[in-house]
Amino acid sequence: MKNLEWARDHCDGRFRVIVGIAKDRNARPRAIKECFPSDKLVMKLTHLDTLIGAFTAEAATD
Repeated sequence: MKNLEWARDHCDGRFRVIVGIAKDRNARPRAIKECFPSDKLVMKLTHLDTLIGAFTAEAATD
């Protein structure tokens, strides 16, 4: 949430996506096999509720 707040306050709500790949997609809970920032996926916050830890975002087009 802190990173999303920072993006909202300092980057016009824009942030880069981090892609996570699960070791086993059917496991509960899942464990991370690898994760990495995407060079191409940039999102923009449309809603951020820090009280409940929820947000929505859409693909940034410009």
